[in-house]
Amino acid sequence: MRKEISYEKMYSAINDAIAKCYNVKNISAKERMLEYVEKYNNFFRSGEKLDLFDEWLPTEMEVKKAQKFCSLLNKYRLSIDIYNEKSYPLQTNEYQYMYDCLQEYRPHISQENQETAKILEKCIKRNLPQYREEVIIDEYNQQALILIKQTKSKGKNNSENARKVLAFFKSINEMDIKSFKASPLKIELYTKCIDLINHLPKEKYGRVAKFDAKIRLNKALYDTCLELGGPYLSTANFYLQEEERFKKAKASTNQHLNQDKSKIARDEYLYK
Repeated sequence: MRKEISYEKMYSAINDAIAKCYNVKNISAKERMLEYVEKYNNFFRSGEKLDLFDEWLPTEMEVKKAQKFCSLLNKYRLSIDIYNEKSYPLQTNEYQYMYDCLQEYRPHISQENQETAKILEKCIKRNLPQYREEVIIDEYNQQALILIKQTKSKGKNNSENARKVLAFFKSINEMDIKSFKASPLKIELYTKCIDLINHLPKEKYGRVAKFDAKIRLNKALYDTCLELGGPYLSTANFYLQEEERFKKAKASTNQHLNQDKSKIARDEYLYK
């Protein structure tokens, strides 16, 4: 009976709940833990005592914590099932509880559950104010990396890539990424965006418009580095120089455009 309520069995029930928290067959994620709790309670109700050489068992507090974690995993499973009438959104404190437990149980998560636990942690962090921005920017970084690879692949449809890049920038603006706090991930995203600017639709964005965008991004990078401070202060100067470089490029392009317009106007007058 002692083996049935060991730490190993408790962690096995936790792993079962993690494995089932995304199932679409409406299978409870807490069933195995409920069975474990029943055996645990029955053992101590029986009046059986542990001797000095017995294997250590989880404390009552540890069992209650594990049970609550598995119950929340099941509630989470229901909350993301739009077809389930029992779906209720989790509160911030519940997401925080799940996050804390996930960190505590991490060494005991089975190898086959590692990917599910990683996805679960990301979803939990998205619902916690202190991690939300980090998760969103990281997702945008992954999207940007995919787009950069696509734009550099030979034989790809350039107009289709341009459409995707435009949609990507629109999404970033709608998310209001510029209002997010300074972070290394934000710097990484902005540098990728500078690369992607060159692949915006040519019919909508000429050289001057692209220079404007690069000026704004380098200014944002400069400000972000200053806000982060420390080792980023030396990098800030590079982005300031880049901002000035694109300002000069914009001024030069405008000058040539004005000269071309003047020449066209003069030619039209002469050949009337």
